[in-house]
Amino acid sequence: MPGLLKTLPHAYQLELDGWLVRLGKFSGQPITLGDYGNYSNGSFKRDGNIFENMEALGIDLTHLAYHPVVSSVSSIQRRWWSDLRYQNDVVACHDKHKHLALRQPKGLSLPANDNFVLLLKAFSSRLAEKHLVVIVIQCLDVYWVDNRGKRRDSGGDSAPDGSKQFTVPGTLTPLCTLASPQVWRRELACTQRRNQLKNIQ
Repeated sequence: MPGLLKTLPHAYQLELDGWLVRLGKFSGQPITLGDYGNYSNGSFKRDGNIFENMEALGIDLTHLAYHPVVSSVSSIQRRWWSDLRYQNDVVACHDKHKHLALRQPKGLSLPANDNFVLLLKAFSSRLAEKHLVVIVIQCLDVYWVDNRGKRRDSGGDSAPDGSKQFTVPGTLTPLCTLASPQVWRRELACTQRRNQLKNIQ
């Protein structure tokens, strides 16, 4: 996405529309696309959401420039997961073999257009040094699997601890990608930036 300095080195890997992405699993709170906050020692503390800020400023969220990008989700090296119970499930591969299977996953990511980059720049003085949720994976269920895709957990609750995070009723959001926007570097606010924010309507 334009304007991003770098994404964090998350441990899970998936493909979105054929592109390899890395994602992390954060327990303790639901995570939504556009959330921002502080990241430290593997934990993310949410401070707010950029779409909520836009709405509070009267920005029209129905404008196509601000619509999230919806992507198909697939496993890397699909042939590895021969023991999956449901063939349409997708496996998020983990660097240390803590793989997660996702039921009917969908990827959502922030828009990658000039209007949205301008928006990030306009927020830079208020959100300096924050991290931003740029990708989320939504699904109907999530469970641990081994290196062949065989289910590892037992009992009635199939989701690993911290994964039952409902941001939409009936939909789980177990994985996301955090990034540090380049335009959110720490610097003094200026009149030009305040004017940019006012003009994004």
